[in-house]
Amino acid sequence: MVLGWSHCAFLDHPWATVTQALWQKYPNPFSSHVLSSDVLERYVDASGRLHTVRLFVKEGRLPRWGRAMLAVPQAMVVEVSVVDPAARSMTSVQRNLSHARLLLVEERQAVRPATATEAAGMTAAGWSVVRFANGEPAPMPAAAGGAADEGTVVVTEARIVSGAAWAGLRTRIEGFGLSRLKTNTVRSFKGLLHVIERVAGGLRHE
Repeated sequence: MVLGWSHCAFLDHPWATVTQALWQKYPNPFSSHVLSSDVLERYVDASGRLHTVRLFVKEGRLPRWGRAMLAVPQAMVVEVSVVDPAARSMTSVQRNLSHARLLLVEERQAVRPATATEAAGMTAAGWSVVRFANGEPAPMPAAAGGAADEGTVVVTEARIVSGAAWAGLRTRIEGFGLSRLKTNTVRSFKGLLHVIERVAGGLRHE
């Protein structure tokens, strides 16, 4: 069984600021679980798109029933991303290399400009859209207040799958992975907003 999950966040910041902050995301006060971040490869192709491969080492708390299966709580996670400045788009795929047979979590993320009107329309269409303001998540309002202000939409789609042989254990592991992913997503955006404020402050003083 494969669990799927999608999430959409609207940030009240320009696309250029958000993408710049993504490169400077670690460390931040909400990322104590990220032990290291390294660029393995980076190049610009003939079309001017920036390709980057990064490797993260992350550490997480395991439930009591999971500690017997993993002697080492750290995991290596690889991220492959493409930034197209002309189209103002950023896409990335992130997946764990460690413990992948026991639990594989793959996240695909798209970052692009959007207005509050569009984000509110996505909410009306049934999307789970969260507006992050003042460092905290809040539901999008039904009315598109501040619709003329351009922000950034971050769409995340994930799949969670366990290769455990026993169906009962497999279901439990996948459920844990989904629950942890949802919790970490909120923490991740809080950390990103913390860095965005720092980046935006620097841009204001340039």
